[in-house]
Amino acid sequence: MKTYIIGIDGGGTKTHFAGYDANGKELASITLGSVHIMQKSEAESVELLKEGFNFIKEQFPKDEAYQLYVGLGLGGYGGNAPMQEKTDQVCKKAFGDVPFVVFNDGQVALFGAFDGADGILVIAGTGSIAYAKAKDHFTMSGGWGYQIGDEGSAYAVGKMLLKEFSEQADGRKKQTFLYTYMMNKYEFTSPYDIISFVSDTLENKREKLASLSLDVYELAKEKDPAALAIFEQAATDLALLANTLYAQTGITNISYGGSLWNAEQMKQAFKAKLLPALTLVEPVNGPTYGAFVGARDTYLR
Repeated sequence: MKTYIIGIDGGGTKTHFAGYDANGKELASITLGSVHIMQKSEAESVELLKEGFNFIKEQFPKDEAYQLYVGLGLGGYGGNAPMQEKTDQVCKKAFGDVPFVVFNDGQVALFGAFDGADGILVIAGTGSIAYAKAKDHFTMSGGWGYQIGDEGSAYAVGKMLLKEFSEQADGRKKQTFLYTYMMNKYEFTSPYDIISFVSDTLENKREKLASLSLDVYELAKEKDPAALAIFEQAATDLALLANTLYAQTGITNISYGGSLWNAEQMKQAFKAKLLPALTLVEPVNGPTYGAFVGARDTYLR
């Protein structure tokens, strides 16, 4: 009997589903909205997981019996017992009798980046977290959520941009191109328009605030000093996560995941702040494949 595995990577902004055969060949995929239970109701989370699960399942052969497993990496999983229990119940309702295993979204990103081998992964997406895997032992640094931490994340970068703009607007800092860029792009008639922009246009939502990191990226390409300083601070915060895990585990291979790493300026600043013993390597695969690895190693090995 053939075996198929559905890998699911659910972060703060979107959820990616992919179907694989037992050898890791991707057969189908779909991307839907966030399934984070701190942002969605239980019913909404169940329906979204069902939608993605059923879409992938429909792509598998209909004329033969097969064994199906599901591996998930979900934001916030594992750090809080009530949240973990709620997430498990959501998955049971979504997948029925299909066996599933849930990891934190950071863990599956780590599995994917090193194809199941040991390493340290620093994630800078909507939030931030770093994981180290040494054999079967996991160590975490960061990951306290945006209310407490998430230093170096896209959300943190977006917040730093807003702070920098306000300080340039009222004279606490010298104005750079950043100020003009923000005034023109968002068509502010007064710098104080940014207050309603955050509350009304961005709706004070974490993922929308995180999207402002794209503006910092554009400004950094223009070598705006304030934008470069924001990325420098983010790199410092993220390097601290990696250096801390190295001190605790002795693991020297470092990789990365998340949207913020598309900014080459920040990646280079991060690399410069790593301890000399550490080596920065490209991720082998993404987190959805990592969810496949987690299920494969749980059920097939």
